[in-house]
Amino acid sequence: MSSLLEQLAHSRQRQLVVLQGPQDWCDARCCALASLGLPLQLLSNRELLPQAVPFSRADNRLGSESRLVVMDLFDGFNPDVLCIAAGLVVAGGALVLLSPAAGDWDTHADRYARWQDDKCSERAWFVEYFFNRLGDDPEIGIWLTPGALPESPAPLPRLQPTPINDGETEEQARVLHQLLQWAVAGKPGVALIEADRKAPATAPRGAGNGELAAVRVGAVAASPRCRVCGA
Repeated sequence: MSSLLEQLAHSRQRQLVVLQGPQDWCDARCCALASLGLPLQLLSNRELLPQAVPFSRADNRLGSESRLVVMDLFDGFNPDVLCIAAGLVVAGGALVLLSPAAGDWDTHADRYARWQDDKCSERAWFVEYFFNRLGDDPEIGIWLTPGALPESPAPLPRLQPTPINDGETEEQARVLHQLLQWAVAGKPGVALIEADRKAPATAPRGAGNGELAAVRVGAVAASPRCRVCGA
């Protein structure tokens, strides 16, 4: 794991690591990660480490980042928390999942796999689908199981920074210009802005969203002829 983190620090890429096996084995691997002395966040409903954050308070961690983010799935699989965990990984870090094998999943112990009447499925269909999709593409993540050492992954290419001029990327500037032209043209309608949702989310994208809104409002206020409907 130390060599992997060194590679990630150099490339500034993020990596998914799945530790899948018996609970005691996964717990020991988690403690070993904590002993590395790197910034670590643990999302777990169990008191695995003193800093464990239960899933119910995971959204309180939004806005923070760490080299290591560990999500404990032994108490259940919450997809919303998985999305939060992915957003907590800093460039050059890893998202680590602690999980039993999908075939050993206890649906009765999974608090997030229940219907409103408290009934649960006899088979963890979503869990199987999730891990099967990960297994279909070896480039998605690294799998570690007891007694099995995977081949060392090829180093990821170094992530190149996106050029930013005046707080905007080239793409953001182009979209802002197109939106301004549409707004001042005075044509009624809806402006639909599409973007691929790629990880990791970036601060420039968030800033661009705010500027898009500011341009739209400013253009409407500046032009009495402008009629804008929608968003």
